[in-house]
Amino acid sequence: MESRYDVQLGFSLLAPRARYPDDRHPPEAAYVLISAGEFRQRDGDWFDPGIGGGLHNPPGSQHAMRSGTSPLIALWCLLV
Repeated sequence: MESRYDVQLGFSLLAPRARYPDDRHPPEAAYVLISAGEFRQRDGDWFDPGIGGGLHNPPGSQHAMRSGTSPLIALWCLLV
């Protein structure tokens, strides 16, 4: 076990057919999908990294996520 103040870990859980609103924050973020779901970065198209797939959001970049017919579960890491 290690106490850290420069990294935050967590997970997001979205109900079926839910959309997390556009978000933007200073720390860069990395996500790993535990279930199916879609992401959008900046004004780009929605994409599905696939279960076990990941993505990176640079510091301050706009992003959003949404679930399909099943819940979306994603692990995330913020580098603060």
